[in-house]
Amino acid sequence: MAVDLGKQAGGELVKLPLAPDCEVVLNGATILDGKPLKPADLRPGDLAKVTHDAQVRRVEAYRPFGEVGTIEAVLADGLVIKPAAGKTTNFAAGKDTKITLGGDPAQLADLRAGDQVEITHDMPGAARPEARQIAARRPSDSTRWAIVVGIGTYGDPRFAPLPVASHDATAVHEALVKRHAVPAGQALLLADPPLARLADAIRKLLSEVRPGHEVVVYYSGRAVRDKDGKVYLAARDSRRDDPAGTGMPLQQLVDQLEASPAKTKLLLLDASHAPPEPDPDQALSSAEMFESLQGPPGQAALRTVTGMASCSPGERGAISGANGPGAFAAAVAEGYSGKADKNRDNQIEPSELFAWLTERMPSAGVAGRQTPQLFLPDNRPPRLAENAKKAIRALAGQVRAGEADTGAAKTLYSEAQNLAGSEVEPRLLYGLVLLKSKQSRLRAEAVKHFETLKAEKPDLLLPLEVFAWLRFERRLYQAGIDDLTELVSRIPRPKKPKDALPAELVYLFPWVGRLREFAAMVDERPVPEPSLARLDTAVAAHGAGAVKLYEQGREATRTIARDFDAKAAAATDEATRAKLKIDRRQVTAYAVFPFDEAVQAILVGMDR
Repeated sequence: MAVDLGKQAGGELVKLPLAPDCEVVLNGATILDGKPLKPADLRPGDLAKVTHDAQVRRVEAYRPFGEVGTIEAVLADGLVIKPAAGKTTNFAAGKDTKITLGGDPAQLADLRAGDQVEITHDMPGAARPEARQIAARRPSDSTRWAIVVGIGTYGDPRFAPLPVASHDATAVHEALVKRHAVPAGQALLLADPPLARLADAIRKLLSEVRPGHEVVVYYSGRAVRDKDGKVYLAARDSRRDDPAGTGMPLQQLVDQLEASPAKTKLLLLDASHAPPEPDPDQALSSAEMFESLQGPPGQAALRTVTGMASCSPGERGAISGANGPGAFAAAVAEGYSGKADKNRDNQIEPSELFAWLTERMPSAGVAGRQTPQLFLPDNRPPRLAENAKKAIRALAGQVRAGEADTGAAKTLYSEAQNLAGSEVEPRLLYGLVLLKSKQSRLRAEAVKHFETLKAEKPDLLLPLEVFAWLRFERRLYQAGIDDLTELVSRIPRPKKPKDALPAELVYLFPWVGRLREFAAMVDERPVPEPSLARLDTAVAAHGAGAVKLYEQGREATRTIARDFDAKAAAATDEATRAKLKIDRRQVTAYAVFPFDEAVQAILVGMDR
């Protein structure tokens, strides 16, 4: 036996003869593979303690053993490894086992089946060796893609700097590449790009994505809303005073993702950071940015894309320290590092990630509440096909005609109803055709028609509108005011005080105001004040804009009444004066049923 006496190779070399009965111990064991160890089992490089006289009597050697393979299973206290050749081995992992994943320190729970590993141990022949080191690497998945954007430096000083953006983008990018198996060449990291670079890089990467693939897009930076309510993501060279010309429309990014053939598409929007925007109207939460999106007519804004907002309305993204990390980005990075993979299948579905975010963020250790929101895709087809819409528009034309051809209208109604199925638009329009008729028989049919609609669909506005008008025609003003109160209470309210009223329903408030004032002052038997007060309260709930329109309607009625009074006072004969007094009490002198406006509201609603 030749023994190197130095602590490193190259020391003094001593050759010693072996005794015939030389005892060999390797890593504390004397048996290997069921056989006693012999000097022939030793290897150059083994560390050894040699006991000898004229001959070597005993060798106590130490040798680290290595195993390279693929993880078949991760156990609570170890791993099952399948080597490239040979039998599957079960390794224990103790408290002293050093574990790395992608070169970074890791825990046993971070490893997944399919990871490539190199295990070092010193227990040859053991039924279950304990690993001293586990060096794991996660193979890339060619079906995964990522676009990670962090923009915190802006040429326009009106954008507050956001140093955290680049830190957060880097953390998310590293988690996606090292832990989520996104190939480095398919994980785009954009730090402070100008608009042209941002748009071009996104377009190029998305053009390479194929059916069945997965795309994750993360954006951290500022965003601004223009006067039309559209949201633009700010690039390095964006200007606050020209978002449309210098920013990336959020709608454009979503439309590009919608056009991608990928199976899974996730947009993570982290664009509501502290400090808030100086202009309160610009201080949108990430959730409100998603809510600003619009889809094709009759379809949802997100059809195949899942959206996750960093915070809910009224909140801002919280940051730990001067430069981060941001709570949302930190939770996303942890999720993609494996914390969100609760079933440990190396797949992180959007639902799994969001479940982790809602679990993690309340305990993020940052000041202020921050609640992420999930926006699920809805890829249902439009309620109404184009041929159905065409038939409905033709029926609407009959309502808008001076006097409808009821025979033609009935034919159009039948066609539209067949094409629209159970959708309500044809029934609403045909009811208006009947109501507009001068024939008492058809008007009576209209009443039954709208009574059936109200019973089947109590949330519809038009039946209430019709019944209120019919009550006023019959001088049943108390009942008419009650119908108007119910009608107003069912009109959708703006989500925020500054939000506009639904454009197609604006006509209702001045119309209701005209009728309200008529019931209050024109008839000799005015409606009791409590009923009128309930209507006033219902209108006030819709905000200052609704109240203004309502008051305009009331004033219009008062003006007409004053005009009647002036003409009656100026009349030179009693017959003229008597006729003016009679006309003054006719509701049609103050208001008419708004057929055209009702038709327009129905047509606008077809695309919802």
